[in-house]
Amino acid sequence: MTQLSGYEIERELGAGAGGRVLLARATRSIDRVSAGDLVALKVPSAEGAERARQVEALAREAAVARRVRHPSLVRVLAFREDAELPYLSMVWVPGATLSEVLAEGEPLPEPRLREIGADLGSALAALHAHDLVHGDVKPENVRLDAEGRAVLIDLGFARDASLDGEGGLPGTLAFLAPEFLSGGRSGPPSDVFALGAVLYLLATGHHPFGADDGETSDLLAALATARVVPASRHVPELSPLLDALLDACLRRSPSERPTAEALAGILHEGEESGWWRARVQQSLGSGGGPGALRAESHRLQFVGRRDELRGLSQAYTQVLREGQGLAIALSGPVGIGKTRLVSDLIETLRAGDSPCLFLHARCSELTESQRYGTAIRLLEHWLQLPPHRPLGPREIQLLEHLVPPRDADVLRRALLGDGDAPVQGSAAVALAAWIAALAAGRPVVVLVDDLHLAHAATLEALDRMLERSADSRLLLLLAYDDDRPPAEPAELARLLEHARRRAAQVDLAGTIHMDPLTVEDVTELVTHHFHHTTPRLRLGRVLHERSQGNPGILEELLVGLVDRGEAAPLDGEPGRLRLEIQPDRIALPGSLLVTMRQRYRELDPLMRRWLERLSVVGGRLETDFLCTAFAPATAAEVDGALEELARRGWLVANGPRYRFARAALREAVYRSLSPDRRVRLHRMAARALATIEDDRDVDFQRAYHLRAAGEQRELLEAVWSLLPPDDRRGSPHRLLRLARWGLEALDALGRPASLRKRELNLLERGLGAADRLGERELQRRWLDRLAELATGTGTDAAEEATVYLLHGRHAYSTGEFGTARGMLRNAVGLAKKARDARIEVEALRGWALVEAEFASTSRARQLAARALSASVEPEQRALAHLVSARIEVLDDRLERALDDVRSALATLRLAGREAPGIRAGAYLMRARVWRAAGRVNRALASARRAQALAREAGDRRREAEAAARMGWLLLDADRPDEAEAQLREARLVTEEIEDQRAGVLVDLWLGLLLCEQQVEGGRASIQRALATADDIGYHRAEALGRAILARVQLLDGDDAAALRNSDRAHELSEIHGLELIDRIVVDGTCAVMLRHEDRGSEADGLVRSLRRRIRRTTRNIRRPDLRLALGAYTERLLEAVLTLDGPIYPRSTANVATLD
Repeated sequence: MTQLSGYEIERELGAGAGGRVLLARATRSIDRVSAGDLVALKVPSAEGAERARQVEALAREAAVARRVRHPSLVRVLAFREDAELPYLSMVWVPGATLSEVLAEGEPLPEPRLREIGADLGSALAALHAHDLVHGDVKPENVRLDAEGRAVLIDLGFARDASLDGEGGLPGTLAFLAPEFLSGGRSGPPSDVFALGAVLYLLATGHHPFGADDGETSDLLAALATARVVPASRHVPELSPLLDALLDACLRRSPSERPTAEALAGILHEGEESGWWRARVQQSLGSGGGPGALRAESHRLQFVGRRDELRGLSQAYTQVLREGQGLAIALSGPVGIGKTRLVSDLIETLRAGDSPCLFLHARCSELTESQRYGTAIRLLEHWLQLPPHRPLGPREIQLLEHLVPPRDADVLRRALLGDGDAPVQGSAAVALAAWIAALAAGRPVVVLVDDLHLAHAATLEALDRMLERSADSRLLLLLAYDDDRPPAEPAELARLLEHARRRAAQVDLAGTIHMDPLTVEDVTELVTHHFHHTTPRLRLGRVLHERSQGNPGILEELLVGLVDRGEAAPLDGEPGRLRLEIQPDRIALPGSLLVTMRQRYRELDPLMRRWLERLSVVGGRLETDFLCTAFAPATAAEVDGALEELARRGWLVANGPRYRFARAALREAVYRSLSPDRRVRLHRMAARALATIEDDRDVDFQRAYHLRAAGEQRELLEAVWSLLPPDDRRGSPHRLLRLARWGLEALDALGRPASLRKRELNLLERGLGAADRLGERELQRRWLDRLAELATGTGTDAAEEATVYLLHGRHAYSTGEFGTARGMLRNAVGLAKKARDARIEVEALRGWALVEAEFASTSRARQLAARALSASVEPEQRALAHLVSARIEVLDDRLERALDDVRSALATLRLAGREAPGIRAGAYLMRARVWRAAGRVNRALASARRAQALAREAGDRRREAEAAARMGWLLLDADRPDEAEAQLREARLVTEEIEDQRAGVLVDLWLGLLLCEQQVEGGRASIQRALATADDIGYHRAEALGRAILARVQLLDGDDAAALRNSDRAHELSEIHGLELIDRIVVDGTCAVMLRHEDRGSEADGLVRSLRRRIRRTTRNIRRPDLRLALGAYTERLLEAVLTLDGPIYPRSTANVATLD
């Protein structure tokens, strides 16, 4: 027994990381106590360096106690560092700890709970007032003194708030605030969170995050997201105030929690507190009442579950109509939202004409350790009875009112933990009798969650419940995670089959499988929660990728954005956010990384070794290959490893192969490997892949592994064999990667002169892919390398032509049209000299586009005809047809343009070529033609098809143009919200790929939309578009933009500026020409300005000229439907342009449906 001078040690009270706590009696007057007094002594328990750390912690605890005095903080008497055994003496608080109170199983009356919360909140407020945090609020660290006051008895983790979060893990995991798990610092709000968890536990008997019965990884995930079931779900009689206050304390965001001082005040003042009165008034103002103030555990909009919710509603309706019970299984991976789905169902049902009684129980290792444990929890929930507490008269009366005395007695014994002791199996029978009787009187919905953890007895009880529900209104919902192995596979399968058969009798599905949310679902959620200036389409895609469509992870991502200041709440718009970073910079959720580390530590060394191997192999997780790569491993050993890692959630089955459950899992393991081990494993994978013949995907994987293994010569040969014969036939992403790998290998080999031709070819191929993907920085760097390589000795005309072609392509893509024109013209001349038809054809097409858009359509038509005539390959001919189509549109020859588009698509189809990038261009041109003809719905359909094909091809230039034109068409169709989403997506892409031409159109149309909605930034966007158009010589867009700006200025009363811009727009259109619909807007706007200036005769002349052009254009169209549509559309457009009523940009689509 430890000996200390002046004290007699009576017993040990406890031990922890800070040392041991002893109960001691003073043998003389010492440390401000008298002989015979009891004290608590904390002494170090370790040796060496750890002992020194414990002594230092004792000193820190003493210093904290000297700074802060409070009746609910333990009083420190003395710290003796120089004693034979250093110790900290404290006043002994003889009462029970809160953990001991909880162990008794009796719920605390709410008034007593409020007193304890007020005591502890006041104590924490005293610490916080001195810039200290407690750091370890938990039931074990709270004692109730002789007067009933709650006292915090351990200050061992207390520290300055400015230092908190540094060093090791503070406090106890089960009461740790989520901000620490996400990498932030804990502070005073973290103490409030921990106190909220303690009070929740006292109020309900359940930890808010399942710490009493879950695995560590599950607890970490739950803490990180802070999704809390309202306490009243466990204890329906809990007051609305305490329900709402606990929810506030457990909010994910520290800024949303009350301070400790406010918490103490609310609990002390109760329903008279200002906090509660304000909430009641707010609720009454919105049509609710105090009951509506129940804590809300779901903070995100409910999206993407309409079919599932409809299926559950149909099952409930069937139960009501037929009076026959049903069971529906809900399956899906963890976090997919099964409980949320049922919660929304229950909210809907409770607001309807046939409200139900709702009972909910969750299987866990703890509940299933008792026979029928989870089924018994349903009974306890109905009785509002804490686990293992004897039944009182009220509960006995309730049972005997529903079931016969024999069944009531069995249930009483089961509630006490005696299982089915009276008669084998009788507890399951009694539980079934109880639920059937309950559902005979009113509709009952029962949710049993995490059913994959259920043991045989619980599954038997549920099966009997379903069997006995034939004449009752019971809807039994069986939710389980299908990505985790069930505890009892055969019994679970039997129950699910029973449910399926019962549902099939009434033509319902017995299982509703919950798939991940789609990109569209996530985008809907983004639209609901984010400000309209957010690039919502991109954000939706990024969040979907990061979360894999899992709602739980999605919520954590959004909350993390707010916590890190990467998204800011909007004033006056609860639940709405403004994104402060680019979507692509959003990090993976912190809980995922923490869970990965925890799960990795749980693996044995052999499984870790296999996981490391698989992280290198990546996408080829199949037995035969792994045996070859990692010989002498046997098939049995490989299969065992794959199955074990799948069981633990690292892998999922994918047909005959496996794959990592999440890309982030593989990446985390791969990053943990040493460089030497990575090289060895990559070399082994490459050698194994070399044994597989005639598979280009395998060859590409081998090239990847050769690069990682540093095998440069083999890599160069592999890259060369993988290059496609025509760049347009391959993925630009893959082509860019191959070019990069090949050039890296050449650099590593010293760029030998013998491989110069190969280097030129790799640069040409890589530059083409970089242009399509908008990789402008890489494109510029490689263009410099190409110029250096092709201007040395031995350069021939074909090489020079290639240099000019690639520089011209880059200049066109980035809006340097004058430069592009000269470069492409030189490329044509040099290619002709070298007799290189391929380069000549491509240069002619580019030159024709520059001439068409920015100079002369007649010259462009000649160049396009030359390109078509010289084209040999199907892709070349298709592209030449599309250039011709663009020229025809600019000259209002819509029918010819459609013919060219059809020819392009037919050429590809007949040759059996996919070419999604070229087809995207064809559908873009078709959208442009249909829009010019007034067929808005057809134009939208074509633009959507173009957008999908551009993404498939990885062609970001066409993707940007498709999004821009989609936005414009949606605006023209009076769908401004969808239009803005598309335009902001297009703006993001054009900025990333430096596409100034498309950027002009995006800024122009987005500015118009904002001006029409009277939103700040609209005029600035239009002026930015005009400035860029003027810089790059995009005169047609400048003319249209100045006409639009003139209309804005005239409506704002700036007549002089409006007239200047209108005149300039008309002048540009006369010099450079415009397609018909843009000409109507420009010249019609000019006519409006002239009339405004009392120059009516000039205005009339302009209008007559426009009408003549409309008649001439429509007369040249042979197809009657197209001719009639164009005539009607242009006449309506002209009438709309000649008035300032309605939208700023005239619409002619008041009834869009009639236009198609």
